[in-house]
Amino acid sequence: MSRWLSAPVCLVLAVLFAACSSQSASDVGTTTSSAPPPTRIELGIYSGRSDPQWQLTAEQAQALDQLIASLPTHTGLPASGGLGYHGFSIVRSDTTQIAYQGTVASSDPKKDTYRVDATFSVERFLLDTGRGVLNDVEIAEVTKGLPPQH
Repeated sequence: MSRWLSAPVCLVLAVLFAACSSQSASDVGTTTSSAPPPTRIELGIYSGRSDPQWQLTAEQAQALDQLIASLPTHTGLPASGGLGYHGFSIVRSDTTQIAYQGTVASSDPKKDTYRVDATFSVERFLLDTGRGVLNDVEIAEVTKGLPPQH
């Protein structure tokens, strides 16, 4: 009797195995997603507690890249933060940049060039992308660190 019960079980297992292995050999090792790696933004504002963070959409990341690429390059050391608002970290899989006080610089201390952002456009852009995550106090703290817009 147990032989007859195992035949249906074997049939079900064979069907499941066939369905799971239906991927063709040409598909193995290929990725179907051509999406760029995610860009995570972290607002440096707290000491002793987690800073707020959010992820940019692909469109926002592309706009940010274009904005940064349009900025002039300068050699030297960029501004660095202290207590309170101390910049936005732009975190990607291969690099991290810091936007702070009108500069955009690599977090790598070996790099001695940075972008100059006289209008603080990158910080304003990143603040706008975080408005759904940031509370009023955090927004006010960042805004206080930015020069008035004309």
